[in-house]
Amino acid sequence: MSSIRDSHYTLGKAYFEDGQYEQAITQFEAALALDTNFIDAYHALALCYFGQGDLASARSAAEQALTIDGSYQPSVSFLRAITVSDLNLDATASESEVSDESTTPSNKTEIPKELSSTSVIPPRPDTLQAPDTPQTLVDTDKEMQRGLVFLTNKQYPQAEACFKKVLKSDSHNANAHFNLGQTYLEIGAYDDAVREADLALRIKPDYPAAVELKKAVSFLRKRSQQQQLTRNLTRYVIPVCVVAVVLSIIFGRGFIAGLLPENEPIVSIDATLEDPTNDNGLIEAGEHVRLKLTLTNSGNTVRNLRVHLTPKSIGGLRYTSPERLLTIHKNGFETVRVPIFADNKVRTRKVPVKIEVLDKTQKILADTDLIFDIKSK
Repeated sequence: MSSIRDSHYTLGKAYFEDGQYEQAITQFEAALALDTNFIDAYHALALCYFGQGDLASARSAAEQALTIDGSYQPSVSFLRAITVSDLNLDATASESEVSDESTTPSNKTEIPKELSSTSVIPPRPDTLQAPDTPQTLVDTDKEMQRGLVFLTNKQYPQAEACFKKVLKSDSHNANAHFNLGQTYLEIGAYDDAVREADLALRIKPDYPAAVELKKAVSFLRKRSQQQQLTRNLTRYVIPVCVVAVVLSIIFGRGFIAGLLPENEPIVSIDATLEDPTNDNGLIEAGEHVRLKLTLTNSGNTVRNLRVHLTPKSIGGLRYTSPERLLTIHKNGFETVRVPIFADNKVRTRKVPVKIEVLDKTQKILADTDLIFDIKSK
């Protein structure tokens, strides 16, 4: 439950930093639903409400944090700041009212000395930082994780921005170049994807994921060319179809169709292990990795496919077979990622895993074997 809570919190911070306050509030509230004493989430909610200009809700969230820990400094400072901000706004308004009346006695509100000398007006909402976020140095690990979350959720502009932040801080980060290339692949920017894959391979020549990325770009380019050729031929297909209909009427309904062989779907599986941490091909204790499955179909379109992993569970690892039903078009492919987490007590061993693609009748259309190389601490 704590990992789910932290996932909501991390995603909420990402939304907050992108200025998407409503989405951030939803994620922080989901984290609090799992842990009502999650003090950082209350403080983050206060920042979100402040960003929306809702001072009452911001104050309420900060006070809720202080009911958990009355000495929690971020909320203490925040409450002091927004209180002084209100007073300063009143004082500014009073000064503007009397600025044109130099002979009229001033009626401006006095700010208490103990606040005016020690407190600071809170920054504008667009400069607020999420809780625990460094304001001067880029935390490359956090930015990398944020980028992967955005990439998984198909929020490609946000993912691109995160990976570029990592590269601005560390231009020789091969994983960041690969992840940025993966982002470009998803949006169809093939030249940029190949460039980032080449940069990753220049830094780490034995980087298999970058090689696979270039293969995927090549495959997609060929498919795009085939689709363009199909569109160019469409103008000739209609007359041919008319002739076929006429012939079918002449020789009997379904006669021609009966002569044509049915092209069955031909599905293949390419399985690789994505290891964002060190890309050593191992599943190490305490590590998050992903099993990437690329399903390719060289036959007719097939629908309602399901991916099945055997064994269903391995001691010390947490993963589940994907629930999403897949459709793979003719000469198309689909990518499926299975998150895998190894707990700290996992033991060293090699476990064979069978990966199967089943149709709606549970017929196996494709299968492959993979070895999970597990390493304990």
